[in-house]
Amino acid sequence: MAFSPFAKTWGTFKPPPGCRLDRAHELSAQLSDCLLLNEAGGTKLVNLAGADGSLSAGSGTAGWGTTRLGPGAVIGGGGSLSLPRLGNYAGQDATIRIVHAPSSWAAYTSLPDLANYSVGQGGREFSLFFDTNGNINYIGFGGNTPPLSGGGANTSMSAGGVYDFVFTRSPSSGVGTSYVNGKLMGTINAGNATTQTTTAAAIGTGDSGGGSNYNGAIVLFQGWIGRALNAAEVASLYAQPYQMLLPAASRYYSIPSPAAGRRFPPVGAGVLGAGPGIVLGGRAWTH
Repeated sequence: MAFSPFAKTWGTFKPPPGCRLDRAHELSAQLSDCLLLNEAGGTKLVNLAGADGSLSAGSGTAGWGTTRLGPGAVIGGGGSLSLPRLGNYAGQDATIRIVHAPSSWAAYTSLPDLANYSVGQGGREFSLFFDTNGNINYIGFGGNTPPLSGGGANTSMSAGGVYDFVFTRSPSSGVGTSYVNGKLMGTINAGNATTQTTTAAAIGTGDSGGGSNYNGAIVLFQGWIGRALNAAEVASLYAQPYQMLLPAASRYYSIPSPAAGRRFPPVGAGVLGAGPGIVLGGRAWTH
């Protein structure tokens, strides 16, 4: 494995619940959403970078399972990860990263569909759809649907595998760039539209309509607003997926050395207590 200037020591091991985002890390800059999906139960989705979301069955199913890259949310038939958002993924450079394990693909399967369902197809802020072979076959950005062209559509994420999928977009250049498992796949025409069309994110269900729902496991979701990751950064994330995370904060309790003629107050006195008295270091605390 090549040396990464950003790497930390998690490796590919998914950190447990309670870990924290290292805001000083290079790759945490402009990170707006970070869902580890390590809850393994319930419906609350902890977002280390923004507002928490929820696991929703919708018209389908939603639960928890495991992949070779760790636990994740298993959805199908309309189940989704639902996230409230304040930023605009279409208004400036942006990156979306989804580590996932598709169990099947239908024609025009939605994966990220940040869209206003009441507007329909014209309400797509940042939407990608995939064909039965896991290739991008339809897109929508900023309320517009640019014609799909360019080799970056050939993502080849066939059912049964586990993939680290990254897509970046720069509205100023109109270029979208796709990566799979740290490898540059190419670019596509992504248009220049910048309209924000929604304040919620749906991952796995086609909120904008006209497509099919995702079936499989979502292992990780991250989004950067105001930043299009470059090829070196994407490769670094594939090698060290959780490098911007810190372990859960530890709690330390300090017990002072006993002094002659002193002991802990009784329980309920407002500080740590141990009843009538405890012995530390061979000396009883009394009062």
